[in-house]
Amino acid sequence: MVWNLVGVFIVGLACGGMAYALVKLSKNRIPNWLVPASAGVGMLLLLLTINYRWYADRLDALTYQQVSFEVVETKRSSSFMRPWSYIYKPITEFSFVDDSWKTVVIDDQKLVQFSLYTFYQEVVDRIETKFYLLNCVSAELVETDNKGQLLPESKFKQVDENNKLYTYLCR
Repeated sequence: MVWNLVGVFIVGLACGGMAYALVKLSKNRIPNWLVPASAGVGMLLLLLTINYRWYADRLDALTYQQVSFEVVETKRSSSFMRPWSYIYKPITEFSFVDDSWKTVVIDDQKLVQFSLYTFYQEVVDRIETKFYLLNCVSAELVETDNKGQLLPESKFKQVDENNKLYTYLCR
């Protein structure tokens, strides 16, 4: 986020500087208001680019780290601080499963133990890891700890069989 802010200021200075040079080269025939307008437009365009490229950049970073994964859910949201997001909502959260999940068959029940990673676009990007156990026969999901033990407060949740998470893990 700090680098985004630095980038916005640099782009503002660059766009404003180019507009200032145009004004001086034209011997003030171009209006002076073009300098701050160019700086503002340049900064806004960079913010738009950062905001709408966040999801693709995170996927590229995961691919670059040679992580084999499957995105199972994306969420779009708008924000007062980003008024353009009311027109077209950017992806601000996504969840994925890596290929390190384990399958066990107990009493003719196929159980899949997996980690679900969720990225959040916030002031400082945040990732949350949760561990789950999915019963492919009954389509039930329950949260576990990292060793596969049920958490005391965890409850079984019914999963839709058309859900991307279910189809990926129980294929």
